[in-house]
Amino acid sequence: MLPRLRLMKELLKEDGVIFVQIGDEESAHLKVLMDEVFGEDNFRNAVIVRRGTKNVQSQFDEIDSLAVGHDTILVYTKSSDERLTKLQRELSESEPGKWDTFWRGTDRPTMRYELLGITPESGQWRWSEERARQAVENYDNYLASHSDIMSLDEYYADVLTNTGEKINFVRLGPDNTVQYYVPPRSYKITSDVWMDVRTRGSEADFPTEKHVELLKRIIEWVTNPTDAGCYVLDAFAGSGTTAQAVLALNAEDGGNRKFILVEQEDYADSITAERVRRVIKGVPNAKDEKLKAGYGGTFSFMKLGKALEDEALLKGDELPSYPDLARYVFFTATGEQFDESAVNESRYYLGESKQYEVYMLYKPDVAFLKNTPLNMPFAESLGAFKGKTRLVIASHKYLDDDRLRDIKIEFCQLPFAIYKFRV
Repeated sequence: MLPRLRLMKELLKEDGVIFVQIGDEESAHLKVLMDEVFGEDNFRNAVIVRRGTKNVQSQFDEIDSLAVGHDTILVYTKSSDERLTKLQRELSESEPGKWDTFWRGTDRPTMRYELLGITPESGQWRWSEERARQAVENYDNYLASHSDIMSLDEYYADVLTNTGEKINFVRLGPDNTVQYYVPPRSYKITSDVWMDVRTRGSEADFPTEKHVELLKRIIEWVTNPTDAGCYVLDAFAGSGTTAQAVLALNAEDGGNRKFILVEQEDYADSITAERVRRVIKGVPNAKDEKLKAGYGGTFSFMKLGKALEDEALLKGDELPSYPDLARYVFFTATGEQFDESAVNESRYYLGESKQYEVYMLYKPDVAFLKNTPLNMPFAESLGAFKGKTRLVIASHKYLDDDRLRDIKIEFCQLPFAIYKFRV
């Protein structure tokens, strides 16, 4: 686990946030590991989420311990300076404004001043004296000029709409206590106890499936939907719920979030990727109409190939085969999925992306690489321009940039210093 956590820290953006879900049995151990890797100062929360499991203890008169009804999600940032937005959820019905006591029990003598004829002997007033007296004046103004034509809630909303100001009010209540106005709200601030969502999902027949709504809450909380560089990485993708949550949110708010799923088990294609395909195209038997129609979007499914060892490449030893290097450079250059069936090694052709026709002048032979540049004969062999720029990956070139632009060719150097053409 420790090496994986260290890798996650390396991959995390400076303003990134990592969430790790764990059961009650291992939460303490994980907290120690997370503190070691990410730093105690970067710990933000241990979020408690309802597990939703069946309680079988009812059949016993005596038990060893209470049934565990929750999982824990540890939240860390990469930087201690990173701030999180308030997490709030919409209420099914808006709550009207109300009056609440202006006195607080915390004992601060400097916050005990005379207000509306009352001076507390202990505790404190909620706000500074200046703010409180302005709030009293605000309420007096409302009573004098607006109370006969609109309620206080309506007056508050009117001022907010016209000025953008969240105006304060303080009064002497019916029981001769000082009260302050709590404005209407359509949302509720969420704490670190999430009993309204469950950890376990049921859309896929998968033992560790997460609930879509849980992941949507997390992702929506810490991402900017319009940020083109917003990536959500799930290093243990499982059934692919993270992808569904990202696509669902993008469909709801027009966001530009992207996901990266990693799964090393043999069900990566048949379960993980297949779920993503269905979510994009539509799930006919889904209860949710949007999911039934499909969220849209695209993704690439890729398998990890043989590692290309930099040190071996730099030495000119163990040069990769044409297909092995093709897989690497095609994705690196285009960011798109590589179709090995499109390769024509005799023409040095790798395939097409949305933007390019891709070619690679390569053989696993140092002499070939030394003596095979991108030159005019090879450029002419590509034929006439057909609408997509020709991207040619080679060890070196004999054509200048202006000439390449004229014939709609871009040059990209092979990704290693093979031309340590030492003699």
